[in-house]
Amino acid sequence: LPWAVIVMRLYVLTVITVFVCVNRAFAQIDTTSLCPIVTVTAILPSDTFKFGKEILVKITLTNKSNSIQSVWFDKPKSSTGGPAWTSVMLTNKRTGQSVLKYENKAILQSQLYSLEDVESYSYKLKPSQAVSGHFRLLDLVVLLDEKRSLDKGNYQMQVFYCDIPSSLVHFTVE
Repeated sequence: LPWAVIVMRLYVLTVITVFVCVNRAFAQIDTTSLCPIVTVTAILPSDTFKFGKEILVKITLTNKSNSIQSVWFDKPKSSTGGPAWTSVMLTNKRTGQSVLKYENKAILQSQLYSLEDVESYSYKLKPSQAVSGHFRLLDLVVLLDEKRSLDKGNYQMQVFYCDIPSSLVHFTVE
């Protein structure tokens, strides 16, 4: 793996560990995992996009457990505009190579939150309850060479919340 990807993953896991410790202390979650027990769904409005046009991703987290799960998702809006704890893998299907410099644009910022902030920004999802949001793909990731749009081609995307993957999503840029 490229050095930047390894550093980003370590950063995300560190943030997750701190968040879970705080959540366990304040939210009384009965889970043995570092991540909440949720399913992650990523949906695009189309499977074909025009070159240079904005690509919106709908990300949904659904509590699949029998207990309340605390998730920190779309609050507060980070300076990147993306949701907390989320990363994206985006691959050019022709080359099989990642087209990303960073899988999570939030790695470019440094923001600390108090214990009270973490508690107030967290959703307490009841069993089968969901939270979702629409996000611009380029608010979630940084492309190689810091490009402003994806090149024409076929892509495969997978969204992660914490370390929980969505299904693969395939799309084309024309």
